[in-house]
Amino acid sequence: MTQQSVDSLHAIPRKRNPTIDREKDSIENIELDTLVWLSSREAAQYLRKSYGALKVMVSRGQVRARKYRRRLYFKRRELDELLENSEHIGGF
Repeated sequence: MTQQSVDSLHAIPRKRNPTIDREKDSIENIELDTLVWLSSREAAQYLRKSYGALKVMVSRGQVRARKYRRRLYFKRRELDELLENSEHIGGF
């Protein structure tokens, strides 16, 4: 391969992965209050936790998740109940 052909390869713009782009956009732009079922990332965002923290909560049995085709899903109503029934700490 000549130097000119190598340079021309670097000039080719990389294609963006539309699946990843759509997934990022959907998490950022979606109204979580309108969904019944949340993906792991959406549930973590809804609870204001990291994705890893949510997975730890699932493994400890603190949050109930359903698995469908190798993915975890959460009912928004159950996440609301989790927050409502959590212990009240502090004077706020």
